[in-house]
Amino acid sequence: MNAWVQIAVGLGASYLAATLAESIQHRVVGHAGARRRRFWARHPRLCGFLLRAHYRHAVVHHGLTFARDHVTQFLDEADKARVDAVIGRRGDPLIERERYGLTVGVRAFLTFGAAVWPLVPGLYWAIGPCAALAALPAPLAAPLLSMFVHPYLHLPHREALRRAPRPVACLLRTSYFRAVARHHYLHHVYPRFNFNLLMGGDWLLRTHRRPSPEDLRAMEAIDVPTD
Repeated sequence: MNAWVQIAVGLGASYLAATLAESIQHRVVGHAGARRRRFWARHPRLCGFLLRAHYRHAVVHHGLTFARDHVTQFLDEADKARVDAVIGRRGDPLIERERYGLTVGVRAFLTFGAAVWPLVPGLYWAIGPCAALAALPAPLAAPLLSMFVHPYLHLPHREALRRAPRPVACLLRTSYFRAVARHHYLHHVYPRFNFNLLMGGDWLLRTHRRPSPEDLRAMEAIDVPTD
């Protein structure tokens, strides 16, 4: 098979796998329902890490922080102290290390990649070496976005452009990442929708939600891109 065809197949297949995996993992773990959490709680040695991941995301990032609006993590120092008192009982140092859900650590490359990396040798044997090489970046994309871009999605857009490192600021100016900012804002308003930062999977899985006129007005009020 032609090398350029291999590259196209590798890029396309790995992007598709990565965006679907991100959407599914975010929904199934980060926003797990009560029944699933009860099952995990009955098997703490096997599933304890899933309960902890759910708590960090759904409880801390979606519940205890950003209570006022999408761009205000804590109201003031007293509010932060209140949150610290709650999470202190969990004994989970990753909560503070990952800035209360704003970013992720290296572990995300392992947990996310476990669902996508097996595709790479499969492409090598089925399509060819160029396909396998072209597939390498996509499994890294979602955790990199969570690590380096997600924190700036929770700032007013103009402030994010001022504060972000230049490569991230350049990304935030693009139409793609302005759409990501809208998409992610809606996820916090409607937590059963819009799980992707690596766009695409939510459309395919029918978990994408478009903003209403009221949503757009609310976004404009806190400087989230609306176009």
